[in-house]
Parts: sequence; C-alpha cells; structure tokens
Amino acid sequence: MNYLIAHHIHQYPFLHTTARKKTIKHKLISVLSGFASVRLGKTEYVMNAGDTFWLPFDCLNALTYFPNCSLIEVEVSVRSTKNYPHQAGLVQRSALLNVLLETLSQSSFDPSNNEQKKWLEIVGFELEKLSPQLDDSVLTLDNAAKIPSIDQASLQMALKVRQAFKLRASGIKTERIIDEVFSANAQQAEQLCLAIANKSLST
Repeated sequence: MNYLIAHHIHQYPFLHTTARKKTIKHKLISVLSGFASVRLGKTEYVMNAGDTFWLPFDCLNALTYFPNCSLIEVEVSVRSTKNYPHQAGLVQRSALLNVLLETLSQSSFDPSNNEQKKWLEIVGFELEKLSPQLDDSVLTLDNAAKIPSIDQASLQMALKVRQAFKLRASGIKTERIIDEVFSANAQQAEQLCLAIANKSLST
C-alpha cells in the first residue's frame, strides 16, 4: 500500500546496488553503520555512518550499499501537499529529527501503530526544513581516502566487484571481465565476488 509517509530499516551484509533510475517518492536516507554512495549525474557522493541524504521526487540516481551497511529510509508519497526541498544533497539533522530517526530505527514500519504514526507526522514537518547541500564539503567516492573510518583496501575490492557485475549486466563475457578487472586471476575473481556480493560472477 502507498502510505503518505513510511520508514524502512535496511541491513546489507553484502554489496548491493540499484539501477540508475528516478525516485518515485521523496526519500531521506540516514546511514546507521557502514557506508553507502549515491550517484547523481557523473558524481558519486559518499554517505558515511551518521550522514543523512535527501533525494527528492523524480531525482535520477543510483545507490550502492557497501558490505555491512545499515540504514533507515523515510519515504514520502508525492500525494503529500507539504513543501519539500527540490534539490538532492547531504543534510544536517535537527536535534528533533535526530531523536525521531533514532527512535524509528528501533522498529519496523507498522501502519497500525498510532504512536509511530505521530512520530512520522513530525518527521514530515522536519523534512520541510531541510537544506540539502552538494558543495565541496560533501565527500565524493573519488576522495573517500579522507574518511578514516573507511578501509581503503576493502573499498577498492568492493569497487572491483561492483564493476565486474556491472560489466556482466551489460553483456560482457565472464572471461573478458576476469581478464580486465581481476588481472586474469579467475580464482581471485570468484573468491572476491562470493565474499563481497555473495554471488558468483559465472552464474
């Protein structure tokens, strides 16, 4: 059912990506642990633990959730008459929004829970006050080395695996992918794909 506002809690033990597509709802993503990234145009922005990102309706994007990432998403239907930001970007949460998201992250969405419904209504008001930013202070994947909490070796391996599956989805043969992405090391390719994405490149 298409609720006016709802929240969802996601946990990704393995690498997970979404296709590049437009949002069909307004969406607030708040990373609880690990990190994720969002591609807008040609730039890919990092969402680290504690970061919150706003994606308005009809925003073309692609998301990557790196292994062991957990997050809470708040989705708002376009039927809402509230005036939400039209620009995507990293946002600073108010103290109230911070408490509300922390509370909502403790339990799944339940439309019969009246208390939860009231919390989400207040979240809706708080979302109107957001000021999304995409300036130089927002770290991109290209300069993720500046983030101490992100292990660079693990990141590079995850990006290799992501690239491999992207090539496979575009119709490139497995043998060529192994040659180009994994320096012709088929064993390493299989081990990394299973460990990071929980699926084989050859299936």
